[in-house]
Amino acid sequence: ASARNLTGDLSQRFSGVLGSTNPAELFKLPIDRPSRLQVQAVGQTAPIAIEQIQDLNGNNLIDDGPSTSEVQDRQTSQPLQAAGFDRTLSPGAYFIRLRPLQTDTTYSLNLILAPLTP
Repeated sequence: ASARNLTGDLSQRFSGVLGSTNPAELFKLPIDRPSRLQVQAVGQTAPIAIEQIQDLNGNNLIDDGPSTSEVQDRQTSQPLQAAGFDRTLSPGAYFIRLRPLQTDTTYSLNLILAPLTP
């Protein structure tokens, strides 16, 4: 799946369908200063995985193998229950990935990214 490139401070809501025709949604977040990231998935009708990933080696890929994993947080949501995370991130390239765990589902994703004030 190609990533949606999100830049700057943001407070946005995304929605879509995950499943057989769309096995993942990927959002890329290049962060240039310490920031707070809040991610919340809501409204899904089947369990989904919500992952926060940092591109540690700068290859613009998600490395998630048995010996190397760039996945820093993985939350599982249950149907109709909100799930996500609230993190402070240092500068770098990050991804948020959503994946269905059982069957096709709709989702809504709230993303808030704001710089930390000194």
